[in-house]
Amino acid sequence: MLTITLLFSIFGRNLGVIAQLVEHHAGSVRVRSSSLLSSIVKHMKPPIAYIKKARWFMAKNRKLTKLTIRRKFLIHQAKNSQCYLLFLDVTYSDGNTDLYSFPLLIKKNRIYYDVIAEPAFNSFLVSPWATSQKKPREIAGGSNSAVLFPGECFLKLYRRLQSGTHPENEMGTFLHKKKFPYIAKVLETWKYQDAEGEYTVAIVQQALKPGPNAWDLLGKKPCTKKAALLGKRLAQMHIALGKGREAAFVPEPFTPLYRKQQNQNSLSLAKDVQEQLQNALPRLNKKTQQLVSQVLPLLSTLPQKIQRLRVGTDSGMRIRIHGDLHLGQIQWNSPEFFFVDFEGEPARSLTFRREKHSPLRDVAGMLRSFAYADACFGGERPDLAKVFLEAYWKKMENSPLLPAKEKNREALLSSYVLEKALYEINYELDNRPKWLSVPINFAISAFASSKSLSKRSSPILSSKA
Repeated sequence: MLTITLLFSIFGRNLGVIAQLVEHHAGSVRVRSSSLLSSIVKHMKPPIAYIKKARWFMAKNRKLTKLTIRRKFLIHQAKNSQCYLLFLDVTYSDGNTDLYSFPLLIKKNRIYYDVIAEPAFNSFLVSPWATSQKKPREIAGGSNSAVLFPGECFLKLYRRLQSGTHPENEMGTFLHKKKFPYIAKVLETWKYQDAEGEYTVAIVQQALKPGPNAWDLLGKKPCTKKAALLGKRLAQMHIALGKGREAAFVPEPFTPLYRKQQNQNSLSLAKDVQEQLQNALPRLNKKTQQLVSQVLPLLSTLPQKIQRLRVGTDSGMRIRIHGDLHLGQIQWNSPEFFFVDFEGEPARSLTFRREKHSPLRDVAGMLRSFAYADACFGGERPDLAKVFLEAYWKKMENSPLLPAKEKNREALLSSYVLEKALYEINYELDNRPKWLSVPINFAISAFASSKSLSKRSSPILSSKA
């Protein structure tokens, strides 16, 4: 059996260890052979159909053609069971490949898939952080798998793996050093290394006290006071991130090269969205098809619209940002909000997620999230996006991180809101087709509006779009 090294990292220290990993019984297959060990390799690879339906699989709209086990690692063995961590190369019809982590448990001639809440997995990865006998709770949803040990720690297993420095450990460690209190402290990270590079496999963080996330809190019971607090706390986090002195965090100006790259990224994203929508059109329901038909002609001019909003040199500074901020990434522990999940947009490359951007990208994510909440919860609701944004502007007043002039701040923010909507269309198409109408309706209304994009009354800067 090929031996694979897993590295145990605490704030940058790497120590060789013998690993033990597993997950919760979401699926299984019986091994028919009388010899368990001789049939492991034959039956270990999960069916393509299982992968495509898994909540953590990020390319549901793409055609998956082949699964290959790049590495298999025996991580725990007992009398009647063995635990493995697989690294699966997932190949698509276009020839591109993604790498996924896939833990499984073989027990009594049956193979169990996705078993993150198993004790053999938990006790090794979270020791010495989880010492009580409390039963851990698997956290459902998202593009990764996670387990909460109440009052002790939180374990996240990354499913789609990319080589390179992972932003979640990096950001959490930096903000902790800067004494920003509204985050979960990073306790340790797990990394896998082979000839292809180094991959962050899992992270262990301090458990926050039980509480709803901001989506549930402000979605079910809209509160302008809490929305204002959230705007203030985000501004404080950006100010802390703007105090970096090491190369990975020192603020940088908007260079001509960066501006060019921004515009190229917007153009590439728009073309990709157009292509994906056209390919998916026959598979969508009639109502969604009508919306897609309306938005497709608009997408060809969207990059130019975004570029016009970014004209000029008054842009502020570029810093490290959260990168995938929305109401679901913020937890309420009365009387405070805490920011979580600093991995960035999971569909983006690690390189992109570690790049420095305007803090207004995070703000754009929040404005779009408020719009999603309005669409989801409905009813008569206060404009929480407006309250949130005004509190943010107030705390960031005169900050060199933002454009000096108000009209330039709002124009730049509008460009990021439009670009975020493009990203959302792709994301929903791949992961949640039923939600596709939310970003598409916004894109249509944004183009239909004759209001100035530099005004706070613009639908682009409001959750009421």
